[in-house]
Amino acid sequence: MQRALNLCQDYHTSLISQSSSYRSADNRFNLWIPVVYTDGEYFLARSFRAGKDSVTAGSKIIRAEGKPIDRYVAGLMSERVLRYDFNHQRFYSEQFYLNMQSVFQRHFTLAFKTPEGGRKSVQLPIDTRLDFINPIRDTIKNQVSYWEKEEVLYIKLYRMDNAVLPRLKQKLADFKRSGKTPERIIVDLRDNSGGNDVVWQTIYESILPSPVSYPLVLDGLPPRFLNEEYFRQQEIARNALIDENQALLRPFKFKQYYHSDWKIIPNDSSRKFTGKVIILGSELNYSSGASAFQLARANKNDSIYLISRPTGMFLGTGFAPIVLTLANSRLSYRIEPVGKLSDLMHDEYEITLPWSLQEIRDKAFYPGDTLSKDFMLAKDPIIKRAMSL
Repeated sequence: MQRALNLCQDYHTSLISQSSSYRSADNRFNLWIPVVYTDGEYFLARSFRAGKDSVTAGSKIIRAEGKPIDRYVAGLMSERVLRYDFNHQRFYSEQFYLNMQSVFQRHFTLAFKTPEGGRKSVQLPIDTRLDFINPIRDTIKNQVSYWEKEEVLYIKLYRMDNAVLPRLKQKLADFKRSGKTPERIIVDLRDNSGGNDVVWQTIYESILPSPVSYPLVLDGLPPRFLNEEYFRQQEIARNALIDENQALLRPFKFKQYYHSDWKIIPNDSSRKFTGKVIILGSELNYSSGASAFQLARANKNDSIYLISRPTGMFLGTGFAPIVLTLANSRLSYRIEPVGKLSDLMHDEYEITLPWSLQEIRDKAFYPGDTLSKDFMLAKDPIIKRAMSL
């Protein structure tokens, strides 16, 4: 059942619990390999020591467990959720080394092509962390800060966590009272793994000058499969349902449970900012962390921009997954309701900036904090692009 649901390729689609044997094996798996996938290839993002040898950041991964890397990853489709590369028409995963086979092994073997053109093969114990040559000095935090010289209000959200809302709202209110007028607002959502949509909606409500609306469609199974409690919780009226007629979903007799515009309305304390709002995303955005991109898509000809990298993820439209129970086994599982094929991914951006080998090396060899203002303005291509708009 786990493998069947994994073939849906959506993290929201899953059994709610895994087998105890897999969980205990996974807990012993301490190997983490920083990998970047770009233009159909896998690269090492940080240098590490392997016995008496070392492997340098920017080295290309060419084989895993003795197999060509693409063939190895393709064999994981029923075992873990993968990303999809439309340009190369293949599934991929930066964490290919963590799967239902590797957690029960003692070692994982990788072969690299180095930046100098040489080849290296290393056998890495799965219960040991890598010995990185350059330590990470990044400080990860949600924040609202003002860059005086650049006249930028910078908002960073790492997770859509309700607990951070009061502090972020207070910071935004304090900035409004300061009377400073930024030239642009940067909302940095890179690596945001999701949470509660209320967080990003509240942030937008605190800066927008006027309402922004975007269409939402929630599709689901015929009502006979769902109880009254679900309809009550979702505030959906049974008599408001209509048939889903899109070709992709018509054979399943799906119904549209919600089909209307969703509005983000500025609150009373909104900054009512009329300048450029630039939203930043990355390949690691997921769920609510990617649903926040909707603001940039709502109005194509406005001053709201979105710069990101494709997630390659089947993400849904931002609604919470529906929890269902199999009739005979009573196993609980979840599905992500989507309206049309294009809703499966949040990968339509105004500006797309892929990883480059130069960026990998800049981050790997920088001696300080790569999330600091100084590094981002000097070396971060996404921030530099945002500053050029």
